[in-house]
Amino acid sequence: MMIAEVRAGASETRGLIGSCRRLIEYFGVEEELASWDLAIALANVCLESTLEALTDKIDRRGEWHIPNGPDIPFQCSEPTARIISPLVEVVSGPWPEFVYTIRHSAPPAEQGALLYPYGSFSARFGFAIARPIWRQHPHLAPDNWEDGTAHM
Repeated sequence: MMIAEVRAGASETRGLIGSCRRLIEYFGVEEELASWDLAIALANVCLESTLEALTDKIDRRGEWHIPNGPDIPFQCSEPTARIISPLVEVVSGPWPEFVYTIRHSAPPAEQGALLYPYGSFSARFGFAIARPIWRQHPHLAPDNWEDGTAHM
């Protein structure tokens, strides 16, 4: 059951990331698309690694390592940010069914090992995509968004 939820969450996330790129391609400028491609590259690797790690951990309790590399912040204009910000908000949020299932189905000692890879993807996406958009255009940030710089 958890593997299906992991795969469904990853598929939905891939679709939303692809939709952001398509919107930038149609409504943005070439520099914004290039910036997106650079910024999202490591997050995409992390997403695929997360999917492998989670399904492997659920199946066999395998080991997982965080993909390394610098986060490259996405840069865009306010009109482009306005178009993609709602999708970015969804991607940067939790996969509710997956997190709920882990918290209620997995033994407490295994929950961290299952949630850690997903959290790593969320952090990569946040640092590379969400944070740069909402710092540049704070009026587009969700009401509950916090920059997090006070914690760094």
